[in-house]
Amino acid sequence: MVQRVIYCLMSKAKKIFYIGKTRQGSQRMVKHRHDFKRFEKGDYGFCSSYKVIECPDCEFLILRYIDDDENINDAEKKAIKYYRQNTEYILVNILHNH
Repeated sequence: MVQRVIYCLMSKAKKIFYIGKTRQGSQRMVKHRHDFKRFEKGDYGFCSSYKVIECPDCEFLILRYIDDDENINDAEKKAIKYYRQNTEYILVNILHNH
């Protein structure tokens, strides 16, 4: 069974965070790191998550699991809105209609 989750990448040292959605569960962090390495070599495009990935203290946190009947895009938007309003950390997502 695929685990759909809303997750956060966070650097406590820089007080920045990134929120995303995935169907890869905790394996998403592996993909982020792989893509970042490719980006550093010039083989892959930029993603705002890289601002957090490059931090030595980057943490991957699952914020919540998404039920089968819930829209994952809506859940991500709600999480972004909530955490933007309720934390002192800076959101690094490049927002598109969030």
